[in-house]
Amino acid sequence: VPLANRAFEDTAADALERAFAEVYRAQYGREIPGVDIEIVNWSLTLRTEPAAPERHPTPAAVPAPAPGGFRRLHEDGDGSVEVPVHVRAALSAGCEIAGPALIAEAQTTTAVPAGARARVDASGCIHIAL
Repeated sequence: VPLANRAFEDTAADALERAFAEVYRAQYGREIPGVDIEIVNWSLTLRTEPAAPERHPTPAAVPAPAPGGFRRLHEDGDGSVEVPVHVRAALSAGCEIAGPALIAEAQTTTAVPAGARARVDASGCIHIAL
């Protein structure tokens, strides 16, 4: 039963009961008199206009800090190569990393392929360009 976007007065219960009876009759083709209405579940649809994303200036390029370690990585056609592993939390805006490399964090690892460059933007996102 759709509800109006307004405050409910003392007569709201009667209006809701009538609205329920109409929807029930439309759905099932009948009404069951003398049976209390029971709410089994509620559904809410809510929406707002999203705010425009914040614009960040492009940060100046800065070298990434020293890698936190090295790992062997399989590169197609090149076999296994040793690559630097950069700690994600240590990368600030503007940090650039040349591939092949790995960027590690607790939930995931980002692979930067050979010939690509990774750069951290002002909002903290990693962009990889070939």
